[in-house]
Amino acid sequence: MSRLRSGGPPGPEMSRRTILAVGSAASAAPALPAIGAEACLDLCRRYLVLHEEAEWLYDAYPTLESKVWQMLKAAGLSMDQTQLLPEGRRLESMQARIEANLDERRALLEKLMDREPASTEGVMACLRVARALIEPDEFPEAHRLLSWAVRGLG
Repeated sequence: MSRLRSGGPPGPEMSRRTILAVGSAASAAPALPAIGAEACLDLCRRYLVLHEEAEWLYDAYPTLESKVWQMLKAAGLSMDQTQLLPEGRRLESMQARIEANLDERRALLEKLMDREPASTEGVMACLRVARALIEPDEFPEAHRLLSWAVRGLG
């Protein structure tokens, strides 16, 4: 879900390259436990970076998938032969990253449930994570209320 569709306040502008680089670095870096009052804030920030990457991947995947389908059809190849195309390999790589991203976000949420925010900034970060978890199309009122709460605390 892109920021434009979410109806939330615009966040920091990040290029696709930045999102993928940060997401790849976040997944490749060893998970060091955050200590002290900043643990909640750190986990929220990491979750939100992964969420931004997931949104980009979810938006980009269908476009690339359509392109691969068209290329396969034009070449008379089957879906089993996707690996023959560079775009097909990239598509499979994106799918693997989507799955890894989801696993990483679930793990962060599990860790986050054991941490309480120790500052207003931590509370705002938790609200941002909650807003990211709630689909604006399914629960527009809840999403809007969380957006207002974040703005009100900011």
